[in-house]
Amino acid sequence: MGELRVLVVDDEPLIGRALQRSLRGFEVTVATDGRQVLEWLAAGRQFDVIVCDVMMPGMDGPQLYAEVARLFPGHAERVIFMTGSATTAAAQEFVKAVRNPVLEKPFDVEALRATIRSLVRAR
Repeated sequence: MGELRVLVVDDEPLIGRALQRSLRGFEVTVATDGRQVLEWLAAGRQFDVIVCDVMMPGMDGPQLYAEVARLFPGHAERVIFMTGSATTAAAQEFVKAVRNPVLEKPFDVEALRATIRSLVRAR
């Protein structure tokens, strides 16, 4: 499978760095803001998987997903969502409705690894 390129999107830098360390064997990039992700994709950066927090200030996970689906549709199927608690009604509805994988925090890193591999194999 080679070294997979994984983008972790979480507004909490500590979580991003912890996932980066936990996902050894993958090429992991961390972003703390959805707009940064859109800029990278617009510049041609490619990721095999995007692991995205649902609840973030500014552009949240569902908003980022909608923009990715609109502007870079090939990447929309590559998103794995993670959530500690979808606290708004809209976020709860999104988590129930989205077809992409959703992992509840705290999750086992091996479960994340397995989800990443499964998502890549399914493409």
